[in-house]
Amino acid sequence: CLLGGGLAACGGSASVNAGEAGTLTCGQDSECPAYYACVGGFCESLTVRDAAADQPGVPKMVVSPPLLDFGDPFVGGEYSKIFVIANVGSGPLTISSLNLIEDKTQGAYSLSAPPTPFIVDVGASQDVTVTLRPNDENLPTGSVKVHSDDPTTPDVTVDLTAHWKGTPVLGVCVVSGQPPP
Repeated sequence: CLLGGGLAACGGSASVNAGEAGTLTCGQDSECPAYYACVGGFCESLTVRDAAADQPGVPKMVVSPPLLDFGDPFVGGEYSKIFVIANVGSGPLTISSLNLIEDKTQGAYSLSAPPTPFIVDVGASQDVTVTLRPNDENLPTGSVKVHSDDPTTPDVTVDLTAHWKGTPVLGVCVVSGQPPP
């Protein structure tokens, strides 16, 4: 894992010297060490940093994954993907808005999440479901803008993409030996 600023990158098999913090080793299927939570492919420290006991905690938002790839959707199909908003800070995180932005096709995407504003407690997370229902000839792309009270990163974007839009094909086969009239 790569350790820096309280983050340790997880995934793959790697061992990197993290200076005085020691050496962290993580693999694709391994857990993060004690007092760390794996959020979006990174081991995030859950310990309170630079916060005095009598001061309120500071929220820290991590959104994962930053891209929802819907592959090759068919017109008339329905496809769902989830992204997670996690609070790895030391105080409650308020999500003030989730804005869905569609590039060309309107009404192809929809969101399923608590009504805003909502709060994500320390160490907790909230799933947000994005559903795609392709409805015209345009390739459905867009994004979701997440706005919070995180003082360092208040805005995060989750991109929405698809590669190629297919069309359902119906094949008919006649089984009798006689041609149809």
